[in-house]
Amino acid sequence: MRKYSIFLFLLFVVGTTAAQSDQEKEVQKSVKQFFAALAARDSVAMKRWATADLTLIEYGTVWNMDTLIRLDITDNTARNFNRVDRFNFLSTTVHETMALVTYRLTSYVTADGRKMDMDWIESVTLCYVDQRWKVKFIHSTLLHRSGQ
Repeated sequence: MRKYSIFLFLLFVVGTTAAQSDQEKEVQKSVKQFFAALAARDSVAMKRWATADLTLIEYGTVWNMDTLIRLDITDNTARNFNRVDRFNFLSTTVHETMALVTYRLTSYVTADGRKMDMDWIESVTLCYVDQRWKVKFIHSTLLHRSGQ
Protein backbone atom coordinates (compact mmCIF):
# COMPACT_ATOMS: atom_id res chain seq x y z
CA MET A 1 0.00 0.00 0.00
CA ARG A 2 2.82 2.41 0.87
CA LYS A 3 4.52 1.84 -2.52
CA TYR A 4 1.21 2.50 -4.23
CA SER A 5 0.74 5.76 -2.29
CA ILE A 6 4.25 6.95 -3.15
CA PHE A 7 3.66 6.11 -6.81
CA LEU A 8 0.40 8.10 -6.84
CA PHE A 9 2.07 11.04 -5.12
CA LEU A 10 4.93 11.08 -7.67
CA LEU A 11 2.44 10.78 -10.52
CA PHE A 12 0.52 13.77 -9.11
CA VAL A 13 3.70 15.86 -8.77
CA VAL A 14 4.81 15.09 -12.32
CA GLY A 15 1.33 15.86 -13.69
CA THR A 16 1.09 19.13 -11.77
CA THR A 17 4.55 20.23 -12.90
CA ALA A 18 3.72 19.47 -16.53
CA ALA A 19 0.47 21.46 -16.32
CA GLN A 20 2.25 24.45 -14.82
CA SER A 21 4.89 24.24 -17.50
CA ASP A 22 2.25 24.28 -20.27
CA GLN A 23 0.54 27.27 -18.69
CA GLU A 24 3.85 29.10 -18.36
CA LYS A 25 4.59 28.40 -22.02
CA GLU A 26 1.22 29.88 -22.99
CA VAL A 27 1.98 33.02 -20.99
CA GLN A 28 5.41 33.35 -22.64
CA LYS A 29 3.84 32.76 -26.06
CA SER A 30 1.48 35.69 -25.44
CA VAL A 31 4.41 37.96 -24.61
CA LYS A 32 6.13 36.88 -27.83
CA GLN A 33 2.93 37.44 -29.85
CA PHE A 34 2.57 40.95 -28.46
CA PHE A 35 6.14 41.83 -29.47
CA ALA A 36 5.74 40.12 -32.87
CA ALA A 37 2.80 42.43 -33.52
CA LEU A 38 4.91 45.41 -32.45
CA ALA A 39 7.71 44.32 -34.77
CA ALA A 40 5.21 43.94 -37.62
CA ARG A 41 3.82 47.40 -36.82
CA ASP A 42 0.39 45.80 -36.50
CA SER A 43 -1.66 47.79 -33.98
CA VAL A 44 -4.72 45.54 -34.39
CA ALA A 45 -2.73 42.45 -33.38
CA MET A 46 -1.07 44.35 -30.54
CA LYS A 47 -4.50 45.17 -29.15
CA ARG A 48 -5.49 41.52 -29.46
CA TRP A 49 -2.56 40.52 -27.19
CA ALA A 50 -2.99 43.36 -24.64
CA THR A 51 -5.67 44.56 -22.27
CA ALA A 52 -7.47 47.79 -23.12
CA ASP A 53 -5.77 49.51 -20.17
CA LEU A 54 -2.20 48.52 -21.04
CA THR A 55 0.44 50.50 -19.13
CA LEU A 56 4.08 50.59 -20.19
CA ILE A 57 6.91 52.20 -18.24
CA GLU A 58 9.49 53.10 -20.89
CA TYR A 59 12.45 55.48 -20.66
CA GLY A 60 11.18 56.74 -17.30
CA THR A 61 7.77 57.73 -18.66
CA VAL A 62 4.31 56.16 -18.51
CA TRP A 63 2.82 55.09 -21.84
CA ASN A 64 -0.54 53.60 -22.73
CA MET A 65 -1.51 51.72 -25.89
CA ASP A 66 -2.15 54.96 -27.79
CA THR A 67 1.33 56.24 -26.91
CA LEU A 68 2.94 52.96 -27.94
CA ILE A 69 1.10 52.92 -31.27
CA ARG A 70 1.92 56.57 -31.97
CA LEU A 71 5.63 56.34 -31.12
CA ASP A 72 6.47 52.88 -32.39
CA ILE A 73 4.05 52.46 -35.30
CA THR A 74 2.52 55.71 -36.59
CA ASP A 75 5.66 57.83 -36.20
CA ASN A 76 7.89 54.95 -37.35
CA THR A 77 8.13 55.83 -41.04
CA ALA A 78 11.46 54.08 -41.58
CA ARG A 79 11.87 52.33 -44.87
CA ASN A 80 12.87 48.67 -44.80
CA PHE A 81 12.06 48.43 -41.10
CA ASN A 82 12.82 45.06 -39.55
CA ARG A 83 12.85 44.04 -35.89
CA VAL A 84 13.80 40.62 -34.57
CA ASP A 85 13.39 39.95 -30.85
CA ARG A 86 15.17 37.31 -28.79
CA PHE A 87 13.81 36.46 -25.34
CA ASN A 88 15.64 34.93 -22.41
CA PHE A 89 12.88 34.18 -19.90
CA LEU A 90 14.14 34.44 -16.34
CA SER A 91 10.94 33.61 -14.45
CA THR A 92 7.29 32.97 -15.15
CA THR A 93 4.76 32.72 -12.36
CA VAL A 94 1.09 31.97 -12.92
CA HIS A 95 -1.57 32.37 -10.26
CA GLU A 96 -5.11 31.73 -11.44
CA THR A 97 -5.87 34.53 -13.95
CA MET A 98 -2.71 36.60 -13.38
CA ALA A 99 0.85 35.96 -14.50
CA LEU A 100 4.18 37.69 -13.91
CA VAL A 101 7.06 37.26 -16.34
CA THR A 102 10.61 38.61 -16.22
CA TYR A 103 13.00 38.29 -19.12
CA ARG A 104 15.90 39.79 -20.96
CA LEU A 105 15.00 41.05 -24.41
CA THR A 106 17.46 41.65 -27.21
CA SER A 107 16.09 43.45 -30.27
CA TYR A 108 17.91 43.61 -33.57
CA VAL A 109 16.48 46.52 -35.54
CA THR A 110 17.19 47.66 -39.08
CA ALA A 111 15.64 50.92 -40.25
CA ASP A 112 16.59 53.16 -43.16
CA GLY A 113 19.76 51.11 -43.67
CA ARG A 114 20.96 51.53 -40.06
CA LYS A 115 21.33 48.62 -37.67
CA MET A 116 20.77 48.83 -33.93
CA ASP A 117 20.96 46.23 -31.19
CA MET A 118 19.16 46.92 -27.94
CA ASP A 119 19.10 44.98 -24.69
CA TRP A 120 16.40 45.37 -22.06
CA ILE A 121 15.36 43.69 -18.87
CA GLU A 122 11.61 43.70 -18.51
CA SER A 123 8.82 42.53 -16.28
CA VAL A 124 5.32 41.95 -17.58
CA THR A 125 2.02 41.32 -15.86
CA LEU A 126 -0.60 39.46 -17.85
CA CYS A 127 -4.30 38.73 -17.25
CA TYR A 128 -6.30 35.83 -18.60
CA VAL A 129 -9.10 37.55 -20.51
CA ASP A 130 -11.32 36.33 -23.37
CA GLN A 131 -9.69 32.89 -23.42
CA ARG A 132 -6.12 34.16 -23.77
CA TRP A 133 -3.28 35.70 -21.80
CA LYS A 134 -3.05 39.44 -22.45
CA VAL A 135 -0.30 41.90 -21.54
CA LYS A 136 -1.53 44.41 -18.95
CA PHE A 137 1.64 46.05 -17.63
CA ILE A 138 5.24 46.26 -18.87
CA HIS A 139 8.17 47.75 -17.02
CA SER A 140 11.10 48.13 -19.39
CA THR A 141 14.67 49.08 -18.54
CA LEU A 142 17.07 49.69 -21.42
CA LEU A 143 20.43 48.15 -20.55
CA HIS A 144 22.39 48.75 -23.74
CA ARG A 145 21.98 50.25 -27.21
CA SER A 146 24.52 50.06 -30.00
CA GLY A 147 24.78 51.13 -33.61
CA GLN A 148 22.64 54.25 -33.64
